[in-house]
Amino acid sequence: MRLNIIGNGFDLYHGLPCSYYFFGCFLAKYYPDFYVEMSQMFGFSCYRRVGYEEVETIVDNIFWRTFEERLGELDSTWMEDSLMDDLGLECDDPVDIEIPEVANAESIKKKFCDWIRTTVNTVENYRIVKSRIKRKKCKFSAEDYFINFNYTQTLQEVYKILDSRVYHIHGQCAFDEEECDLIVGHGNVDAIRDLEKRIGKIESETYYLADQGVRNRLNEYKCECSILRDLRKNVESLLHDLNFTLDYKGLDVEEIWVWGLSCGDVDKPYIEFLRDRYPDAKWKFSYYDENEKSTRERYAAEIGLDESQVDYFELNNPSSVDILEEIVLENDIEKF
Repeated sequence: MRLNIIGNGFDLYHGLPCSYYFFGCFLAKYYPDFYVEMSQMFGFSCYRRVGYEEVETIVDNIFWRTFEERLGELDSTWMEDSLMDDLGLECDDPVDIEIPEVANAESIKKKFCDWIRTTVNTVENYRIVKSRIKRKKCKFSAEDYFINFNYTQTLQEVYKILDSRVYHIHGQCAFDEEECDLIVGHGNVDAIRDLEKRIGKIESETYYLADQGVRNRLNEYKCECSILRDLRKNVESLLHDLNFTLDYKGLDVEEIWVWGLSCGDVDKPYIEFLRDRYPDAKWKFSYYDENEKSTRERYAAEIGLDESQVDYFELNNPSSVDILEEIVLENDIEKF
């Protein structure tokens, strides 16, 4: 049987407004103050000058194109600017300064869930997709099994795939739920370990207790480390749960098809896990254009797949642009 790995490119193929650019637009429209705080926290542009005094809001696609990876890269100056080393305090009476929360991790995740629930995964969106996709529908078998990296129900709504055949590795939205708990985050463990080393080094020397500047640095590092931990995907736990599910299903996997997965660093542990679990399976990677095909070929070689067990297929739907535009109008999505 075939195991299908479903990535964000699969939903983009169907015209859903699921690129992270639209999450940026969602924040800029409905939570403008929070959007500015996020720009300071992660160091991306949120305004550009259009006149001597006027500015306009922008959504910096350089940041949003790699949104999850960038969640693991806090801007080096945002926390420093929130504290002052010289507070007029006596050297022998230093204190721990309370650091204000700036676009904290829980707020980011909550607003992300709101965006998916209200803008991306809606009944009306799927009605539009089903009316427009027609001959461009992908081909699946009733015996196929799916590991879905998306939060949507495109497989169930457009292809009538049974819920029992779909494993949502990062959670999913249900139409009748006002809230949902989705997993979004980075995989930058090195940044967390570096901050932990800095914290340990300062705390190993008692001199920091009498130095306000050093105490401030320690507070900064602890706050940054806490945020990065909260925004990290616990890949080990997710792989443990996936392994348990696959054991329970007892799938006889002969082929693994990868649909629209970015195949970046965030995805690599999952692909390597499946490579090791099903060493004799034949793989097929989707590509959008010839440049992406070359990228996929290099990726397959990097993870140790033999050329004889890998093939590629095009996943490009020209009508996805028209579907997207109709959905943008339906949802009153404002582009920046």
